[in-house]
Amino acid sequence: MQLYDWDKNYSVDFEPIDTQHKMLLGMINKLLLNQLKEKKIILMLMEEVVLYAKFHFFSEENFMQIYNYNGFDFQKSEHAKLLNEIIINSSLYKDDKIKLEDFVKFLVNWFVSHTTATDKKLGKFLKESIGDKGKIL
Repeated sequence: MQLYDWDKNYSVDFEPIDTQHKMLLGMINKLLLNQLKEKKIILMLMEEVVLYAKFHFFSEENFMQIYNYNGFDFQKSEHAKLLNEIIINSSLYKDDKIKLEDFVKFLVNWFVSHTTATDKKLGKFLKESIGDKGKIL
């Protein structure tokens, strides 16, 4: 499978969130770069994705709470669903029910659809609420 490059379409135009999104995309690429390693290595990398997704969602939710984002309940619900799907898919891989390629495709599809739709709205709101101060957060 190919590695995934950051695309300007993924940007939510809010630096702290874009930085975290770049990290997530890097973790997806790390899975691909290590796909020929033994399964326990892949499972460790999948756990890294799970833990970072938890951090990232928590971070986004903190921004939403601090700046009274109207879409907080929806986003929180989406985050919970997405995290559950990541955990389920990593378990399916562990149990040999899906291939690494399937897990990566799921992550990329989720990443692209979530960042280019739901997170774009949040980024716009935060940019309007915080302005350039977002660059130092």
